[in-house]
Amino acid sequence: MRDSIPARLLDQAAREPDRVAVHLLRSAARGSFRDEPVTMREWIHGAGTCAAALARSGLRRGARVLLCVPTGRAFLEGFLGACMIGAVPVPLPSLDGFARPTAFVNRLTSVVRDAAPSAVFADRRTAAHLRRSGLLEPTLPLIEPRSLERADAPEGKPARGDEPNLIQYTSGSTGTPRGVVITADNLAANVDAMGRALQLSAKDRVVSWLPMYHDMGLIGGLLAPIAYGATCWILSPLEFMLRPASWMQAVSDTRATLTVAPNFAYGLVARKVSDEDLRGLDLSALRAAINGAEPVDPGIAEAFCRRLAPMGFRASSYFPVYGLAECTLSVAFPPLGRGVKLDHVRREDLASGRAVPTEPGPGSMAVVSVGPAIDGHEVSIVSVTPDHTPLRERQVGQIWVRGPSVSPWYFEKHHAQRERRTSLRTGDVGYLADGELYVVDRLKDLVIVAGRSYSPSDIERAAEQVEGVRTGRSVAFGVANADLGTESLVVLAEVQPRSPEELVALAESVRETVADQVGLAPKDVCLLKPGSLA
Repeated sequence: MRDSIPARLLDQAAREPDRVAVHLLRSAARGSFRDEPVTMREWIHGAGTCAAALARSGLRRGARVLLCVPTGRAFLEGFLGACMIGAVPVPLPSLDGFARPTAFVNRLTSVVRDAAPSAVFADRRTAAHLRRSGLLEPTLPLIEPRSLERADAPEGKPARGDEPNLIQYTSGSTGTPRGVVITADNLAANVDAMGRALQLSAKDRVVSWLPMYHDMGLIGGLLAPIAYGATCWILSPLEFMLRPASWMQAVSDTRATLTVAPNFAYGLVARKVSDEDLRGLDLSALRAAINGAEPVDPGIAEAFCRRLAPMGFRASSYFPVYGLAECTLSVAFPPLGRGVKLDHVRREDLASGRAVPTEPGPGSMAVVSVGPAIDGHEVSIVSVTPDHTPLRERQVGQIWVRGPSVSPWYFEKHHAQRERRTSLRTGDVGYLADGELYVVDRLKDLVIVAGRSYSPSDIERAAEQVEGVRTGRSVAFGVANADLGTESLVVLAEVQPRSPEELVALAESVRETVADQVGLAPKDVCLLKPGSLA
């Protein structure tokens, strides 16, 4: 049995109480930050106060507590406080960041009902709205962090072994959100494997703006680095969304060695941030810019590396990875310092289930390697047929994962499903080549026409090459065509307002570009005003 991550943090606090573990950054003026440092002693004392309040509310070991607070000290203390008494934190969004409260309620409704919490830890504004919306039972204990008075912590007894350490609800992008049960051993195994792959140490400085309710933000941007003695600088997601350059500014100011973000964020920096906002930055200390949580776009990778090179960023530091909540976080990492490795394959053969290497050019598709499976884990490719036949290298199929990070079950319908999972069917499609994983797309998203499978991501990238189509604002999908007995391709894309004649010409340009590059002509191209696909 591994030492749990919360237990390691408590041990660190005992050994190095005055070490600054986290810096909470907030914009003070353009190009500068207010820095709130948090020492291990302060973190543990605050967590102890939260643990005492949760225990007084009746929260017991193994019971679930919803964490609905913004990124900041309250989240740090509430999460660790719940872990200290063996309760199960369920990180969720707060009202902070939702322009429309109705959207917040819609986002949380199914999750709150499914999680069946025994307590809620929420900021005052979020707590009030949760009550008014009727999502919470009137008798459910609700703890507001600002109302707490300092109290001695109960005896620390974090979850161990197969006990749940947290429940991570999926985003719901592939269906209704599901509660992924992460055990203490799952979390420790994934953090240990990540640490070895990234060669984490106390010398590392990590910058993240990702939400704490997202596994990549919580585990990748906070818990894993802290467990190895590194220091984390945390921005709120709102800081990044309001000014994407703040992310690179923080990396430069802190001399960060590691940072983590999804693909779209690298695209924003590469294509939308002004030259003025990047002038004078120094990114030379960055040894891994981790790109995960979304399909990695080779065009964005190239654009980011080229745009940031004058600021000292090395292309060898671009670090595309693969992971998902059901494997705690991480599944596959490439070698450090290699940069992006592309595999150019024939589109025509890929549609038939074979990744045949070819030279770059027309008729080829570039797929990014996310490296081999992390230490102690195994990735295999199986057929999408019911018999799940194992496939050889360069045969395209569903990605399966085995290893100690794989979550044993989902929590749903107010009880844990005890049909223990021994392998994880990811729902993603990819292939192996020379032992490294290449992810093509989501299985359920593939467009299948006349028995051939086409990647929506590939189609969307082709559509967005047309001048006038907004980057990252297109969707490709298949619809049933009863006359042909197969699917037809539909492409939706956001464009700026223009005349009807210009829209017709632009739609035709999208159709021709997709047909030329992918080999499949869309039946319909629908052009929409900005914000329609939000």
